[in-house]
Amino acid sequence: MQKNQISNKDSTFLGIYGTSKKNTKLRHLTQDDAATKIQCAYRAYKARKGLRRLKGIVKFRGALEEGHSVKKQAASALNHIHLWSRVQAEIKARWLGMVLDSRNRQKKLENQLKLDAKLHELEVEWSGGPETMEEIVKRIKEREAAAAKRERTMAYAFSHQWRASSNQYFGQSYYDISKESWGWSWKERWIAARPWENRYRPSLVNKVETKQKTSESVSKSVKKASTDGKASAHARKASGVSQVAAA
Repeated sequence: MQKNQISNKDSTFLGIYGTSKKNTKLRHLTQDDAATKIQCAYRAYKARKGLRRLKGIVKFRGALEEGHSVKKQAASALNHIHLWSRVQAEIKARWLGMVLDSRNRQKKLENQLKLDAKLHELEVEWSGGPETMEEIVKRIKEREAAAAKRERTMAYAFSHQWRASSNQYFGQSYYDISKESWGWSWKERWIAARPWENRYRPSLVNKVETKQKTSESVSKSVKKASTDGKASAHARKASGVSQVAAA
């Protein structure tokens, strides 16, 4: 009986001890697995974090490169815009210069035409005299300057006359503008300030009349010559007929 009890105790002890060893092995295995799993999860987290960081760095570098390219594009666009504006400004300046040159040429041509017309109208006593064209033009300019000076003196005298007439009526509430004390009108002063036109008009008329007279005299002489020729021809014919009749 005692042996049987001892064997039962041993068997139970062995069974308990064996099961405790298995449990400790399982516990050790589960702790190792958990540690490895934790380490794997942490390493995966770190790897994902590093990957995200690398992706962010790559994106940042790409953005920087794109920013540099955008800056280059913007700078080139601005350079092209400035160049185009300079070209437009140069074109506008050249166009304005051409317009001004054409206007100046037109003004010079108009002045030359006016001078030629004035010379043609005045016909400055050109009769093959010893004076040259430059001297004649100089004399015309001197006459014009004298006429302008005369006009200024007349205007000065007119202003003094107006002041004298206004001093007589000083203190009145109004001035009668239509009075004769104001002197000549502007038109009369303008006509009086150009004596060369009035001076050379009769000469022009005389020259035209002399030309007409000479043309008329030439035509009359031609007619007389033609009539004389016809009369001589008739006389010759008559003499010839009389000679034939006498024969």
